[in-house]
Amino acid sequence: MLRCRKPERLASRPPGSRRGVLLTAASAAFTLAALIVPATTAEAATLPTPTSLSTSPQTSCPSPAPTTIGDDDVTFYAGIPGSLSSSVNATFDVWDTATSATLVNGTVEAGPGTNAVLLVQRAAFETAAAGVITEFSWNVAISDGTDSSPTSVTCSFFFDPTRPGNPVITPAASSYTIGTPASFTFSPDTSGSSTAGYSYQLNSGAPRAVTAGASGTATASVTPTSGFNTLTVTAESPGGNPGGTATFQFSAATPPPAADGDMTGDGIPDLVTVGGTPGVPSGLWVAAGKPATNGTTGSDQVVIPAVNIGTSGVPFVGDDSPADFDGAQVVTGQFMGEGLQDYLVYYPSGQFAGDAIALAGDGHGSLLGVSSGTLTSGDWTSTDPNGDIPLQVANGYHADPNDNPSLPALLTVSGDPVHGYYLEYYNSGFEPASYFTSVPLTTTATPDGTMDWNDWQIATSADASGNVDLFLYNSAIHDLYLWRDFTVDDANATASFSPYHVSSNWRPGPITTLRAADINGDGTPDLWTVSPQGRVIGWLVSGLATRPAIIAGHSQWLLGRS
Repeated sequence: MLRCRKPERLASRPPGSRRGVLLTAASAAFTLAALIVPATTAEAATLPTPTSLSTSPQTSCPSPAPTTIGDDDVTFYAGIPGSLSSSVNATFDVWDTATSATLVNGTVEAGPGTNAVLLVQRAAFETAAAGVITEFSWNVAISDGTDSSPTSVTCSFFFDPTRPGNPVITPAASSYTIGTPASFTFSPDTSGSSTAGYSYQLNSGAPRAVTAGASGTATASVTPTSGFNTLTVTAESPGGNPGGTATFQFSAATPPPAADGDMTGDGIPDLVTVGGTPGVPSGLWVAAGKPATNGTTGSDQVVIPAVNIGTSGVPFVGDDSPADFDGAQVVTGQFMGEGLQDYLVYYPSGQFAGDAIALAGDGHGSLLGVSSGTLTSGDWTSTDPNGDIPLQVANGYHADPNDNPSLPALLTVSGDPVHGYYLEYYNSGFEPASYFTSVPLTTTATPDGTMDWNDWQIATSADASGNVDLFLYNSAIHDLYLWRDFTVDDANATASFSPYHVSSNWRPGPITTLRAADINGDGTPDLWTVSPQGRVIGWLVSGLATRPAIIAGHSQWLLGRS
């Protein structure tokens, strides 16, 4: 079998010699004549060169700047031309680029149109590299036992066997607040190997990575998610090998309570909605309330385009897809009990019917990346007297002042065709998203005097004093009511409120979101609506003391289209 060797490793031979046989002038002439054959015959006897060279871990091949890979086994691949009629032997030649010392010279069999594959274990590289980052080169030639191919292009990569020491974590601040980003500097351990980057993780959040500069240092911003936090940092070598790990523990203060519906920290309520409709892509969308000219209160508009904070999906689904929010209801409130506005995602139907999860907000219009608790359908059916899950869920705030003051209650529309429908109040437990007792308000009728709660859409908000306001909308008869100062007496299963008939002909059209908030900061609750096409309208309520009215503000597209 013929094997093409690397050009730089071929031994020179004396002129007129051929494999050690002495040639006379006559025999040389004969031999030369014998070696001269037509070009077409020589080409036909030569196999095509292997192509599509690659490795795993992936490296660039060929490249003027070879890739650096970590301390792992390396698999070599070479494409065998499909024009061949039978299997061939592929010989992989791997060597130390600097010294030309052979690491591996291995032959494997492969068929036409397939890849020849050779695995070289990391132990071989580690021995040859001797603890330092080392460049290796490789190429391939094929043979069918009679003919051989030219040697392929030569490829190279750096093998990194090093592992850096423990990093040093240096904070930029001396105090921290939940939901407020904090900066940290990561530095290499001078006694360790070269550090090219760091992997870091805050509490149980998702790991993140940051690339180090030439000095091996890097800066990262993390947002505290709880009162006590642990930052874990692991140094990484140029090839991505994990090195030493260091931790930094710190406490974070609870921020001042955010205003109801304020997801972005400016004191102005914001619009929150889900996608998965004809005009709004899947996800969880936040459109900040647009300030009025005074700069301190809101207007009837939102800042567009909205921001999709749900691109990573819902944690308990586990597929990292924004489509996880399709068909869900989203309610905002202080469900973590940390002073920030959070997101409660509830599924009234579909694959996850009855399931809910509280996602912690960060006070800046996004998520902290951790869930505060989950509810399953069994949590509802075990407390509801008829074993039903809610049709709708709204924030119940602290409508019963005797309940847990640190976590909000829930207000639901529940029931079924057999047992009828009713408003139900779920007392909060002492952990996020824990609702283990409920009170059906079976004596509280809808505005038309019946218990047709399944025909009414509800939305709640709370003023600065904690007083709860409840909107009720019946799209079939275009009736809109507002129950102000909604209070629950769960001991007697009753509710009290001041009713206002806002409109008997309110026609916002088909809507996917009905969100209550004091949009313009005048002390009277208002509404936002979002249509399936993504049209947003802020509706301002006025005249409760005289003649209630609701007026449409500017119409906008959630995603900013014209």
